[in-house]
Amino acid sequence: MRVQLRMPAIVVFSFFLALAGGLARAQSTRTLREAVGNERATIVESLLAALFPGAEARWAPNLVLHAAGGEDRSVDLAGFMYRKRPEGGWEGATGFELASGKEQYIFNASRFRATGAAHFPTAFVVFRIQPDGRIGDFRKFTLDNSDPVSQIKVLELKEWPNGRWPMLRIQYVSYFQQPGSFIGIEWQALFDSDGGRITQRLPAGIVRTLKDGTEEVHTFVAERADSSHMHFIDSMSKATVDYSCGDPCVVEGPRLLQAWTLSQAPPPH
Repeated sequence: MRVQLRMPAIVVFSFFLALAGGLARAQSTRTLREAVGNERATIVESLLAALFPGAEARWAPNLVLHAAGGEDRSVDLAGFMYRKRPEGGWEGATGFELASGKEQYIFNASRFRATGAAHFPTAFVVFRIQPDGRIGDFRKFTLDNSDPVSQIKVLELKEWPNGRWPMLRIQYVSYFQQPGSFIGIEWQALFDSDGGRITQRLPAGIVRTLKDGTEEVHTFVAERADSSHMHFIDSMSKATVDYSCGDPCVVEGPRLLQAWTLSQAPPPH
């Protein structure tokens, strides 16, 4: 079985960043909350109130979380999505991060500045909102505790079954520092929010930045070789990465990088 995993450029999608252009084109009298729209803004406010009791969402000039006696902290809701429920109200999912230094770390590491070891857990939440705008049920998760630095791009809810929590499709990027290069692996993953675990994770591709600024983009075609092996075929070099895993397959970043690096090496003379 061959599967083409398309890999757009590695850029984290944030609902609020996506609105920035529209807001900039709006007249200065228009607030961020007005640009977002009352329905979406109400969902965001209800969700943040449930995630951070006692804190208040404020919209001017950017979305921040305000706690009495504390500093305002910027909020990023990466991959924010929601949809209407047939019985009324809404359901959705989003990554959520307060100002943590992750963006600065990625910026520095991608430019090969001394940064040291880092660990920035990536959190997301699956939620239901009642028709009156109040939070119903929600569940918080950490994407992968073994992944030191990652960022969510896209979240997609599958069908929400009665009495259970839904499956999600998650598109995200893991970052790795290696001698002489900075690497981003883009993943397509399935996450079971009922059991709280990743059930499938395949690499869509790798972006490798070298110290001289050269950037290589490698996309993969995934092929099931047999019941215990996957092949990831590099569309750029045509090299094949042989990876041992069951079905469904949950690929591990360090193991993939090791196998991919070996596949890129020139053949011995």
